[in-house]
Amino acid sequence: RFTMPSQQIRHSSFVKRVRETAAAKQPKGIASKVGAKNAREAFFVLILGLLLSLNSGYINGLCLSGLVGPDRQAVSAFTGTYTKSGLALASGDPKLFGFEFTLILSFIGGALISGAMNPQAIPHKLVPTYGPTFLIGSIFMIASAIFGVTVPNGRALYYFAAMANGLQNGMTSTYSANLIRTS
Repeated sequence: RFTMPSQQIRHSSFVKRVRETAAAKQPKGIASKVGAKNAREAFFVLILGLLLSLNSGYINGLCLSGLVGPDRQAVSAFTGTYTKSGLALASGDPKLFGFEFTLILSFIGGALISGAMNPQAIPHKLVPTYGPTFLIGSIFMIASAIFGVTVPNGRALYYFAAMANGLQNGMTSTYSANLIRTS
């Protein structure tokens, strides 16, 4: 089809304006690397990620120290828990295997709740369901603290702490498209 030269100029200038506008809206610097809209949002996500990692490490450190319960048990990084459950099974210790396996299921359960509450999550986009999900994680931590005080030789505190860490890890992994993990 034949077009007039003036139509070609108008079309090319329109396309050029659209491309320039799109390029101007693209985030720059660190914001473009983490999927944020601007540097302020990138800074917020970075600080929040650091605080959540600190929280998870603090909880894990308390549980590993033996100060909060009868066992020295990790509740956030589960490679050791997988190993300990396998060793318990191999050595014929069903009680320890049951404890370790229940911890793994608790962590997975927390992540499952996170996924169920945010089924259509879009990476790098905060949605209204994140607040209630973190509230449930807080309830798990309160339950863990209550069990730690009321049943000092029990293991429920570990299960609730693992669920809170699983939920938190699921939230941050979903938001950041696995760029940020907090446990």
